Amino acid sequence: MINNWKSLRVSQECATAKQSAFQELSETDDPRSWSLFMGALGRQGLWELALESLRALRQKHDAEGDAPSSRTRSEQRLVASAMTACSRATQWSIALLLLGSTGKPDVKLLNAGIAACAKGGKWRRSLELLSEIQAQLMLPTVVSFGSIISACASGQAWPVAIQSLDLMTSLQIDPSVVTYSAAASACEKGHQWPMAFAVLQLLFCARGWWIGGVDQPARLV
Repeated sequence: MINNWKSLRVSQECATAKQSAFQELSETDDPRSWSLFMGALGRQGLWELALESLRALRQKHDAEGDAPSSRTRSEQRLVASAMTACSRATQWSIALLLLGSTGKPDVKLLNAGIAACAKGGKWRRSLELLSEIQAQLMLPTVVSFGSIISACASGQAWPVAIQSLDLMTSLQIDPSVVTYSAAASACEKGHQWPMAFAVLQLLFCARGWWIGGVDQPARLV
């Protein structure tokens, strides 16, 4: 069963997989088994099963009297997978509730929260989570900013998307093609065609792609 968790699919297998997984997981504390299972649920967006599994694991730890400090790190990875499952199923509000149920989240967990914000277009909340990353003296990643800019695109906040892209440059974080595209999309949705073109121009120049007769802009803001 464990070896098949990576290939779980949304189909008639789910009911059987759910029964078998709970039965097998209830008999083990193997972190790798839980991680494989929850990772599969996250990739497939099986958010209800992810929440039930996380609840079962927490109840098991409580029943065994495990100290919270001894399980925080491993459990946060599982919470991040559950949040990913919620986000992929457009249950972004539940993902943010999960984030609030943790103690002191690490950057991976906060990134999962920012990704949830992107699904809901909650760009203000995504900026709050970015501030939390920085307040804890952790470094935001290209994933952090990619999700923030996607949230701005969904929330029609193109100026914030451009500021975030510029902040990446200040922090010496190289934007990905996806990040540039999300920023251009945010500008397009805000009917800011020249700015959208400038973002794509930066993308082409950063990747060494040729645009005839076009010079690279120094900065966007």
